[in-house]
Amino acid sequence: MPNNKEFWKTIGYFHHRVLDKVITGPLVVLSVWIFVLLITFVFLKKNDGTERDFNTGLMKKSEGLSEEINCSYEKIDFQRVEQRVVEKIKTAQIKHVPFSHVFVEGIFSERVYACVLRHLANDTENLKYVPMENWPGRNSIPLIDKFGKVKAKEPSFWGHLSRALGSDEVKNAYVRKFGATMETRFGGMKVERVLQNVRLNHRLDLTRDTSGFSIPPHTDTNEKAVSILYYLAFPETSNTSVGTRIYASKNKRDDGSRYPRSTSTPSKNFNDFEEVESIPFVPNVVFALAPCRSSWHGVENIGNGERDTIQGFVTIEELVGEGHFDKYGSQKPCVV
Repeated sequence: MPNNKEFWKTIGYFHHRVLDKVITGPLVVLSVWIFVLLITFVFLKKNDGTERDFNTGLMKKSEGLSEEINCSYEKIDFQRVEQRVVEKIKTAQIKHVPFSHVFVEGIFSERVYACVLRHLANDTENLKYVPMENWPGRNSIPLIDKFGKVKAKEPSFWGHLSRALGSDEVKNAYVRKFGATMETRFGGMKVERVLQNVRLNHRLDLTRDTSGFSIPPHTDTNEKAVSILYYLAFPETSNTSVGTRIYASKNKRDDGSRYPRSTSTPSKNFNDFEEVESIPFVPNVVFALAPCRSSWHGVENIGNGERDTIQGFVTIEELVGEGHFDKYGSQKPCVV
């Protein structure tokens, strides 16, 4: 409860100077006091610093960000956003077990991340999520399509952020980070030659996973050279257990396929896999991997929670929408 002496002083004055000397009827006094209590309630709610997103039912606070800070796209240096992401990826420590992946904290500055959450919570651009076929509970908005064309409204916060995250500099940083996997996948071609000779695009989607969503272990489609997840967790409402999990196939016979071949329901698909690592769903981090023969990852049922992410994919244009599963194959063994 806010400690506003002037407010309570005004209420006291109203009581002693007005009610006691002017109003005498008990019903009138009661009516006036009900009015005063309503004003008090509005005052308290206005000053408790909490924003409610009625679309999701979550209580979300713009904690650590003064209302005086302007989060409009004109007030954010998106070139610095891009530079920070590139530097974070360059200096990230890569893990090779059971396949090449990185987990990077503080991918955005505190101010930029708070602005991302503010735009996400306030829905300043009237975002329209579209349910994804075959995956109940997953909804997405295309920011950049698989051919590299910006789909986000421009000019806007999401449009400028999409251009920063989907830039050639960021794309190249991810490809170089997974250079060993790239060289294996592209037949021994050095990573710099891959960047010169293979047409790579950078797709981005704003994604919201809702109640009951899960996706069984999978290795990702062949068109993806790098898969990226920017976690957009709210500090007060995030559930660390709904993050992506990394698996290893127990019998290895499914390695080389996109999904396990022998199970009839998604829930049973987890049985043939051993969890190796759980990537916690926490604020302001990115998880990225280079798909390969056994790059198994998935999400177990998130229950009644929600999961906001920006999904990014460095895609091989030649393979987008085509079979070509044997060309530039993610069938290649993982670098360990």
